[in-house]
Formats: sequence, structure tokens, C-alpha cells
Amino acid sequence: MNAAYPIEQLATGTVPGPQLAFARKARELLPDGGDFAREATRDGLLILGRTEADLAEPRRLLRDAFGAGVRFSTPGVRLLYADGWQQPIMGFRVVAAPADVRPIEACLARRAAEISDVEVRPDSGVIRGQAPLATLLGYPRALRRLSGGTAHATLWLSHYRPLWSYSSETMACYPG
Repeated sequence: MNAAYPIEQLATGTVPGPQLAFARKARELLPDGGDFAREATRDGLLILGRTEADLAEPRRLLRDAFGAGVRFSTPGVRLLYADGWQQPIMGFRVVAAPADVRPIEACLARRAAEISDVEVRPDSGVIRGQAPLATLLGYPRALRRLSGGTAHATLWLSHYRPLWSYSSETMACYPG
């Protein structure tokens, strides 16, 4: 598991036959490097990204090549196992019009974001913080809806946080 790519999406062929053959062909169509990685598996082509936006270019390239002959799973979060399961935590910075700051801040709070800083100036507002990647899936679409397409979010992998912590006193696990 490559910890640098905490989000994944599976591309599969719609034509009957082995998915591994489709995956190998699809892998060759995508360039090396960049903000994504790809891996041919027996279930299809696994596309790995740093953020949800990183999956857009490989999807576009595969749609251009295969048209209706390709389908994509819903993006999923990749957990890391290191002394227990850990989830990716994303840092974020959202720049928006001042009137949009409060609704965007409320949306982030509903997504379990820890907001560290909100700065509102006459011409723009900036919200900074971090949130679990799992709660941010679909956020770019929500941000476009909330701001009429004018706000911009920058996301990055900040760190991994344990999903559960163990208490030796109670001998129980608790959410991280």
C-alpha cells in the first residue's frame, strides 16, 4: 500500500472477459508519474490519487479511449495499517467570497472538520483546517454548489490518524 495515495477508484471494462486484460490495456493508456498511480488487478484498473481531484484526469483519459466500455466505482479511502488501522487526514485551505464563508464553514463542520483558522477580509475569506478524507469525499461538488462555483479548495494529505485507540485500563477500543 502506498501511503502517499490515500484515495482509490476502480475502473472496469463493460465487455465480458477478464478484467485483468482490460486493466493492463487501460494502464498502458495512462501516463507515468503525475498526481496519480495505477495498478492492474484481476478486478480492473485501480487508480490511486492524493485527492479526489487527482482521479479526474485518468477518468477522462479512459472515457476518451473506451467510451461507454468503461465504468468507475465510487471513490474510496485507503486505510493504512501501522500498529492498527489509520485513516488519512487531509489539510485544507478554502478561499471564498466573504458572504460564502459561514455556509462553507458550517458544511465543513458537518464533515467533522477541525477548523484552525477563519480569516474574512472585504474581498475574500479563507478557511483552514483538517478533516478525515472519508468525510471530504464529494466535497468539491458541495463547495461548487455552496459558492456558485466561485470558491476554491486546496487539499493535501496531512497525516494518518488511528481509527481506534486502545485503553489498557478498560481493555476496550475507542474511536481515534
